[in-house]
Amino acid sequence: MDRRILGEYHAVTERPHLKINPLDRQTTLAAIDASSLRTDSQPLDLSPKDVIDPKDLPLAEVAVASRTQFLVTGNQKHFGFMRQFDIPVLSPAEFIEKIQDEEFEE
Repeated sequence: MDRRILGEYHAVTERPHLKINPLDRQTTLAAIDASSLRTDSQPLDLSPKDVIDPKDLPLAEVAVASRTQFLVTGNQKHFGFMRQFDIPVLSPAEFIEKIQDEEFEE
């Protein structure tokens, strides 16, 4: 996690059409902030043609810097470039399925 991602979470959860209860929003964001590991990331060496949405770069940079096992997003097509970093990009449903499978394997 870094400040850019946390800032994005704050901005997204303020969108009126989401109708998120302000207290729930505050509590959830505080929990995410408190439980997240911080990392220092560096810009990725990517061609602009490989990046569909430059606003996605902070998430990719943190994923690479932290050597995460996978990146979870609803916009998988935006992260095709993650293949070169050997980081699988999962949808939220794929992530849930993966962790449920791992729980049963233990």
